[in-house]
Amino acid sequence: MKRVLLPPFILLCLCACAQAQLWSGIIDPSRATNWATNGVGANIVNRTTQYGSTIAACNDSSPANACSGSINSAIQSSAAANDYVLLGPGTFTLNNCLTFTQPNVTLRGSGTLSTILVFTGSTLCGGSTGIANIHAIDSTAYYQGSAAVQPGGSNACSWTAGYTRGATQITLNSCGSTPPANQFILLDQANDTTDNGGDFVCDNNGTTSGFYCNQSDETPLWGRTISNVDHSQVEAVQITSIVSGSGKGPYVVNISPGLLANNWRAGQNPGAWWPGQIAGIGIESMTVDGNASPEQTGIQFYDCYSCWIKGVRSVGEGTRNHFWFYQGMRNTLRDSYVYGNRNYTDMSYGIEFLFNSDDLVENNIFDTATAPDIGGQISGTVYAYNYETGNTFITPPTWMSGSSFGHDTGLHMNLYEGNIGNSLGCDDVHGTSGLNTVFRVQLHGSQVGKTQNTQPVTMNSYCRGENFIGNVLGTSGYDTQYEVYPPSGGSTSACYATIWNLGWNGSNCGLNGGSGVLDDTVVRSTLLRWGNCDSVSGFTSCQFNSSEVPTTAAAYINANAVPSSHTLPNSFYLSAQPAFWATPYGTPAFPPIGPDVSGGSVPNVGGHVNMIPAGLCYQNTSVDPAYQVVNTVTGASWSGGTATLNVTNGLAAGFEVIVTGITPSGYNGTVLVLTASSSQITYALASNPGSYSSGGQVSSNNVLLFNANTCYGSDPAPPAAPTNLTAVVH
Repeated sequence: MKRVLLPPFILLCLCACAQAQLWSGIIDPSRATNWATNGVGANIVNRTTQYGSTIAACNDSSPANACSGSINSAIQSSAAANDYVLLGPGTFTLNNCLTFTQPNVTLRGSGTLSTILVFTGSTLCGGSTGIANIHAIDSTAYYQGSAAVQPGGSNACSWTAGYTRGATQITLNSCGSTPPANQFILLDQANDTTDNGGDFVCDNNGTTSGFYCNQSDETPLWGRTISNVDHSQVEAVQITSIVSGSGKGPYVVNISPGLLANNWRAGQNPGAWWPGQIAGIGIESMTVDGNASPEQTGIQFYDCYSCWIKGVRSVGEGTRNHFWFYQGMRNTLRDSYVYGNRNYTDMSYGIEFLFNSDDLVENNIFDTATAPDIGGQISGTVYAYNYETGNTFITPPTWMSGSSFGHDTGLHMNLYEGNIGNSLGCDDVHGTSGLNTVFRVQLHGSQVGKTQNTQPVTMNSYCRGENFIGNVLGTSGYDTQYEVYPPSGGSTSACYATIWNLGWNGSNCGLNGGSGVLDDTVVRSTLLRWGNCDSVSGFTSCQFNSSEVPTTAAAYINANAVPSSHTLPNSFYLSAQPAFWATPYGTPAFPPIGPDVSGGSVPNVGGHVNMIPAGLCYQNTSVDPAYQVVNTVTGASWSGGTATLNVTNGLAAGFEVIVTGITPSGYNGTVLVLTASSSQITYALASNPGSYSSGGQVSSNNVLLFNANTCYGSDPAPPAAPTNLTAVVH
């Protein structure tokens, strides 16, 4: 095919459309989708035309906002389509946010460690629905509560035909204006108010017939509310063409991709709305530092189509999250590094989504966030080959926060592949979700200093139809029980030492109770498990059990045939080893994780795991002394399994720190701070190392000197831009 010189993104589409899916023969087609064309993919645009001169490092203090003003002038109005704006080496101190308002522009630093953007803004920017240090935003910026996207509004239609899963043509009627061609729109429908015994979407907290599917007991967070009913199931699709229609409709439109969900139906008042669009924004090769900024987000893509973040080091960004993909489609985060829980709270995320589809989060390091990936209303998204470490939780610090999980209503049809982290799951805090796939992932089920919520997999009530295939789960000697599910939860200690925590109305295997949400046996009966290896079996006997294949259908969840083979594909979305795979520290085997992997580099998992490129980068990158804080230890003691260090300055509980140089050496290591004051910290230490003699340092804020080009230097320059990045202005 290369000989005909088709652009790579066309080749990818042809291959994906013409061949069977990579998961065929393992997962029923109703439970998965085509993930091969996600994100900007190979089409991250290597823009070669620079706008103007390189902007030199500058400071907003004199004259006021001149530095951010010059950058904003370039990216908002001066740069032409497909230009890049280059920031020179040095530190840019910015008192204002940077805002993209025109499409197809790249903001490029001179290198991840060469260009440092330090945000100190004293004024909030971005509006009440999305406040960020850097954001791309379209000219209208409608959100789910805007009048324009309510029924009868200028940017809304009813959806009157074409509900079958996979459909690429639908009918829209009662439109406030002509639906926008070459733009993404959002499809939704009314939530369910009762349990149908299968896949249902619900965020009710007892206000309707006393039925609870939301344990937080709060006002539902997201989605259009129409006639007092929330619409939390959302898919983003692009209108590729309008076949027919005028006025208020009906309009017959072609969409891409085809519908993902199996439960779209006329009885749920389905509709369509469009918030506006900005396309083709790129942010590359820089460090962004938000430690001194009041903003809640580091970088936000608001209404973005095919936008990307690549080679970015994000340090202390956002009181809520580092990156927020807010209403959009086919966006990408890759080859980047996230450090920190700046807010010292239990809500400080790596990347967060709202109303997004078909995104790609690939080959990133998430270091010391509450949760690296927090799922909102996302569908069809790929989260792959990310390395996750040091997850923080403050209240209590011994609670292990998951690496990736569904936390809001309507999360469905997403793929988690090749990641290494501590745990993954789906909770019932804000409502229901399901039908996601986890493939060739390693989940430790343990973390330094954590003693609670340490199951590798937790699927709470109403997390149904999930697929777990070819994963490596648990820690030898710690996760010693295979599964726990209703009606018998057992003890707390047994719960936390379990591989599979399934179907409880909370995280503690039914031991907490009182939320109003019922325990749910359908979680386990609709769960597909095939080819997983675990610590209970000593990683020697991976599970290919027909009894763990759901061969009975439930509402909107098809039965899954027992796979005829133990052979697994290398990937569910990649046709070959990716370009970023070769690193200066070695080239891991591909695939890196699974029952068919032997002789892997990661110890104590039966040889089934090789370290992924992002993990090799983490392990071989030194700490940045510009951020690291070194505290002197003046004394140490031990009592009853707890070590106490006297330190010269206060530290924060809930964070991992590095203790070195103490004699006796038993005090040293990477530890979790359990309690902290201005002069002491404590951490768990199983045995008494002896009386303190001398020395010692506690190193915190251990940000890495991450450089994407150093770690992934073989990652080639991307090809030319795709042709469908159309800007639509209303």
